[in-house]
Amino acid sequence: MAPISASTSPCMTVGGPSFVRRPASSPGKRGAIRVLRYAASHDFGHRGLLELGGERMLAEAVEYAAGESLHYGDRLDSLIGDEAAERFLERAFELAARGLLQGRSRRIIVDEIKAELRRHFENSRLAIFDAAARHAAYGFDIAAAVREALDVVGRGGAEAELQHNAERAARWESAADLQLNVARDDIRRFKRPQSLLTFFESADDAVDELEEAASLLELFAVVECLDAELRQRLCALGDLAVASSQELVKCVECAATITSAEVRDDIDDFLTALERLVEIEHEADELTRAIRKSMVTALKEARSLYLTDRLAQALENATDCHAHSGQALRAYLMEEVLA
Repeated sequence: MAPISASTSPCMTVGGPSFVRRPASSPGKRGAIRVLRYAASHDFGHRGLLELGGERMLAEAVEYAAGESLHYGDRLDSLIGDEAAERFLERAFELAARGLLQGRSRRIIVDEIKAELRRHFENSRLAIFDAAARHAAYGFDIAAAVREALDVVGRGGAEAELQHNAERAARWESAADLQLNVARDDIRRFKRPQSLLTFFESADDAVDELEEAASLLELFAVVECLDAELRQRLCALGDLAVASSQELVKCVECAATITSAEVRDDIDDFLTALERLVEIEHEADELTRAIRKSMVTALKEARSLYLTDRLAQALENATDCHAHSGQALRAYLMEEVLA
């Protein structure tokens, strides 16, 4: 973790602080030098922090800021990351030195240091939502592209446009996969709850289904034309997929700003978006059944039946995955943040 001396680094655990030696080439050694250089260049030094209790006070701050998420053997860098740990120690040096020089209450200074670390923990908790927002944005882009492609199916000369659409959706799906991998690494490193992983994986399943829909639409250039009623229903199902993607984006945006201290407006907006996600999923189920009825009477070719059924199922599956993703995010908020 980020160190507080040039030769040692604090390893704060539930059982209390200890000091462990690190080789000169280790990140901890370099971090120690950076922290001490910062303190020296700003005339803070480390005396003030030692006067307030040194490593024991810091360990108490970690226990306060981490709360129930802290487990025996946890290190600060594993909880908030190397850079954040260093920034916290720099700020702790500053608060301690300035506070003592100003003759402020030691208890107040210690509380300020604890509050500073709590802020870093909160920022660390919210950082994963950057990946969630990017992932959700890619999903929305694919859904919107699929909806646009539905409008050109059956038109003369649409082959190139449908192919371009499928290729673009494949690129976005790959980009979304990268965000999923970023999230998995973050969840593993910071020991985040299973509900967050379920959220990401369900959202990624939705992206996969939408990309599959874009790929299927490319094949419609070689099958019989869809009649007006069937086309209209497929477009309506595409609208639901777009709306579902939008609501998931809203869920992510709201969840990223919800804390145990500030709840009311954002949690209401989140639950409204989640409720709409569930409604859309039910509407998509009903519409998919109606599409199948239209297929039986309107389509004669086996390949047309197959493609249309698979397209409708992919769009419906996407709305289902969006709903599951939203429910997993709700579980995370209720069990980990608001609890």
